[in-house]
Amino acid sequence: MALDSIVTLAAAMAETPSTVLVAGAGVSRDAGVPTAWDIELIVLRKLYEQDSEGRQAPTSDEEVVQWRDSVDALRGGGYSKVLEAFFVEPATRRDFLAKQFEGREPGDSHREIARLVADGYVQIVVTTNFDRLLEDALRDVGITPTVVTTTEELRRRGPREQVRGCFLLKVHGDYLESTIRNTADELARPLELEIRRELAPIFERHNIVAVGYAGRDPAIIKALRDRRIRRVRSSSPSSGRVR
Repeated sequence: MALDSIVTLAAAMAETPSTVLVAGAGVSRDAGVPTAWDIELIVLRKLYEQDSEGRQAPTSDEEVVQWRDSVDALRGGGYSKVLEAFFVEPATRRDFLAKQFEGREPGDSHREIARLVADGYVQIVVTTNFDRLLEDALRDVGITPTVVTTTEELRRRGPREQVRGCFLLKVHGDYLESTIRNTADELARPLELEIRRELAPIFERHNIVAVGYAGRDPAIIKALRDRRIRRVRSSSPSSGRVR
């Protein structure tokens, strides 16, 4: 009889108590932060309006998608292609994305992660998210995380083993910085050497629980595949199931 996946995960965490969470965009969804698809639709509607030639505003997402596929430059879609078509300058694109995070409060998923950290189950979180909602949730439970988003911060931080509370590595940057990785071309580039060196022992020495993470960025997947220990669990914050 197969063990329930929750039991399997609990046994793995008990065997090696040190656990790292890999948190993706799904973690921020219940806080109202739009997903990549949501943002793609927002931008597609803007492009549609620019190309409307007197047409009425679209009545459905399906109409927008049909229009997208009728435009040679957009056919086949994709988040990156659509953003790059509307925002020629990376700085303008970053400003638009930053507005999607303003005025948000931590959601249930952020608060559950903060609780796991406060209870001592998790000390390291690797996230692909740009927002600061997890930092806010951690501070709400009395934890000031050590946040690293750049190689310069890595150099200033000192040994990770001496960090108390929570070490939060934002591998794609922070939305208030100019170095975020967002489009397909940016995500396809290898992570900076110092970041890769930081990730290697994290992924090799700890249980890995992926939460709200779709695994679409090649650099992080490569880091996971290159590790010497093959122990991965993933969880959907919406369903609570581990697979």
